Formats: sequence, C-alpha cells, structure tokens
Amino acid sequence: MSHLGIFESIEDLVFVTNTHGNIVETNRALSTTLGTNQPLQPVTDIWPEIADIWESSLAAANSGKQLRVDVSAMSVDGRELIFDVRTFAIDQTDSSERLIVAVARDLTAERKNAKLLEIQATTDGLTSAYNKTQLAILLSQSISSAQRRKVTGCFLFIDVDKLKTINDDLGHDEGDRVLREISKLLQETLRDSDIVGRLGGDEFRVILTDASKESGAMKAHQIANVLNSSITIDDSDNATGLEVSIGLAVFPESGDYAKDVIKRADTAMYRAKKHPGSSVEVWER
Repeated sequence: MSHLGIFESIEDLVFVTNTHGNIVETNRALSTTLGTNQPLQPVTDIWPEIADIWESSLAAANSGKQLRVDVSAMSVDGRELIFDVRTFAIDQTDSSERLIVAVARDLTAERKNAKLLEIQATTDGLTSAYNKTQLAILLSQSISSAQRRKVTGCFLFIDVDKLKTINDDLGHDEGDRVLREISKLLQETLRDSDIVGRLGGDEFRVILTDASKESGAMKAHQIANVLNSSITIDDSDNATGLEVSIGLAVFPESGDYAKDVIKRADTAMYRAKKHPGSSVEVWER
C-alpha cells in the first residue's frame, strides 16, 4: 500500500524500506536533498551514514520500539547536514513483510546555534581560550582524575608583565593582537591533552595533564622562552619587549580543590615577578 500522498505533505525527509534496507517508498524532500533513488535501491546508497544506525533500528523495530538518533548527511549540493532521525516498524495487512519507516528532521541550524552558544559560554571571546569559569571546571575535573589515577598534573599561572605598557604606548589593538598571539603560541607549544585558559586582562592559565613537577617546570620554562622570543611587538619608538612571569603548582599535592591550586600557582607567579631574571617559580609547601 502506497503512502506517497501522505509523505509528500511532510517537509521532513521520509523513507520506507524493507528489513534488508532496500527502498520501498520515499518522499520528494529526501530525493531533492540527498539525491535520486530507485525502487529497491539500498537506502545506504543515497544516505551512507544510515548504515551506522541500521542494526539498532532493526533491533528497536523487532522490540516494538522507536529509535531516535542524530545522523549526519551530505546533501547533493555539498552541505554537511544533521538530522534528527526517528525509525519505527509497520506491519502490512496484506503481507507478512515488515517495513521500516524513517522520518528525518533537519536540525543543522539548531545544532550549529547550540554549538555556538556553548562556545560563547565556555571560551574567551578575544583569544578563543577557555574562560575563567570553564577553566575552573576543567581544573576540578583534572584534579579528580589525577587523584583517582594516582598521578600528578601541573597548573600554570601566566602573567604578561608589560601588557599595560603595550596598551598605553601602542594602543589596545596591538595589545589585543599580542593576547591572541599568546593564545595561539600556547596551543602550538602544548600537547592536545593540555588546556589553555584566559583569566582576563593579561593573565593566562594552563593545565598540564599527567605532568610531574620536573616536567611541568621544563614546560613552563619552554613556554616563557617561546612567548618572550616569538612575539614581535609593533615597530615603534615606544615599543616594549614581551616578558612573562609563570607560577606553577603541582596537583593534587598543592590542594584538593581548584581554588586552592589556583591560589598557590598565583602565589608562585607573584614570587617570579619579584625575582629579577626568574620567569618561573614553583610553589612549595
């Protein structure tokens, strides 16, 4: 029995297959979005990503349940799309064959907006590093993970010593450029598992996962050398060189809570600022 008239009134993508995954019916929305199809053609020929959920769809159908899951797709015009796909089974009155019906709603814009909101809520708008709130959450998670696995990590508090001078002498545009460059260099210098955040103003924070005091101190000195030597300040009579001070605290030995680790790294950083020629200081009990 054909359901084509009903399907064509639906804006969502709709297809019906037999239990082998061969197309029985589709609506025009699916054909237009994903490409033409022929009767008994495997639905995975026009929507390859459906293969990832096919076995789950059959299992749900055999249990009399619906399956609902996000599935990606590539449109005929090359756009990457995300669909909320619901599949369920129907039994035909004139046949013993069971059919699988799928209704797919395009949620691409909604998912992208949600992702954008998540990024805006967790990152610093200027540098794209994690913001203060999110970094505190990630530090708490890192401390808990280190305690559970009986390892250590390091937390770095980085202060850009002469950013105010750069802003005053060369303008905030140059200061903002320097901050973006610092964030970029930090990301390039660190491992994928490490985390970069910006407190605001001239302060950055870094979480070094699975790092000892010795390896953390080596990385902190490397960061100081990279930042002090790689960033070119605008060529001007009033230009000033970049200098950073870094305080390091090892966790969990420096505290069971993020606020304690942050406070101790901050203390070490101010110690570094007070000792000429010392760009890195490690907090000790």
